Amino acid sequence: MPRPPQTWTLEELAADAAVSRRLFVDERVAALDEEQEIYDQAVAAYSDSVRDLLDATADLRHLDGPSLMSRTRLDIAQYLAVPPISDDDLDTLTDSCFGRWKKQKTDRGMRPTEEAFDAAASVISQRLDRGRTPWVEQGRAPTAAEREAFIHWAASIPAMGRLATARRMASAARQEAAARQAAQAAGYKAVNPPGTLTAPIAEMEPGSYATASRKLSGTNMDIPVRLIENHPTGLLFLALEAKVSNSSLNSVKRLRDVKVKRETWDASSQLYRFRTGAVLAGVFDIGRLMETQEAGVLLFWEHRLQDLTDFLRGA
Repeated sequence: MPRPPQTWTLEELAADAAVSRRLFVDERVAALDEEQEIYDQAVAAYSDSVRDLLDATADLRHLDGPSLMSRTRLDIAQYLAVPPISDDDLDTLTDSCFGRWKKQKTDRGMRPTEEAFDAAASVISQRLDRGRTPWVEQGRAPTAAEREAFIHWAASIPAMGRLATARRMASAARQEAAARQAAQAAGYKAVNPPGTLTAPIAEMEPGSYATASRKLSGTNMDIPVRLIENHPTGLLFLALEAKVSNSSLNSVKRLRDVKVKRETWDASSQLYRFRTGAVLAGVFDIGRLMETQEAGVLLFWEHRLQDLTDFLRGA
């Protein structure tokens, strides 16, 4: 019978957390050149959008509703406010639907009114960073140097966001792929159950894992796993979450998220035969790890996924 992961001692969790932290640091250092390239490409792409906005607004001196009737211009303009204005905030401040409109590819659906665009222009223009746009208050055109410096600064804001998103997506994809490989190594079969699981035991055959995330009880699950028949633990189903954390503080949120999901998933069907597990990588607070384990979450480390393979195999 496999050793239940919830029996990890505090000392064992601390030792593996130290290994995970060191691997995380090594990974970040190794990714410096690649991330710099992603950032540079993003700055170049957003610089074109900033120039387009400047051209359409006489270098922000005539920021009005019609000039923002472009999704890319509006998106850049929102970053220029102090602080940047989110889609939700813009909708609230203008009583409109900019968030939904920006997600559409055509104007066949929801579209803000002309008055809403005028209101958005007013909100943004009043919140421009005056230190970055001195020519606006002085009522003049920017110098060539001022304009180029502004373009690079403005483009760097969304570029940072794109880099952060790319980093998160890459880490999540790597971790989920590694967990699925661990299931495959245990002899489990990749399957494609319904996008929303209502009866996982019937919808997934024994000894299988889903190739992509699924929903159960209205909550997204990274890797649904239907355990083999007669698993030594008596369990039927394992809901796996992939969690990467970049700091002890960040790990509090990540682990809290798993604990909340566990309450939903573990009670979703046959009581005591559904369990939730987390595959961990990065930096984690030791005390929070212990709390999460005591709350009933099975903990696995990405750097030692043989534990997951052994658990799934029941060996």
